[in-house]
Amino acid sequence: MIFGEFRTGKSQLCHNLAVICQLPIEMGGAEGAMMSESRYALLIVDCVTALFRTDYTGRGELAARQMALAK
Repeated sequence: MIFGEFRTGKSQLCHNLAVICQLPIEMGGAEGAMMSESRYALLIVDCVTALFRTDYTGRGELAARQMALAK
């Protein structure tokens, strides 16, 4: 799991890993398959809360959003 402050390069690191994991082993990669195939090497969820931000806006709905996220 990777987490940290805003603008510290988390997404860039994940993008790099996404490319590297698809490379052949000879090139230093993990030779991952696409998710529609039988094998994959990396799954990235860049922002799990993005969808909830559109449905729950403002501080008044913060508790409801947190409860929905917990589910």
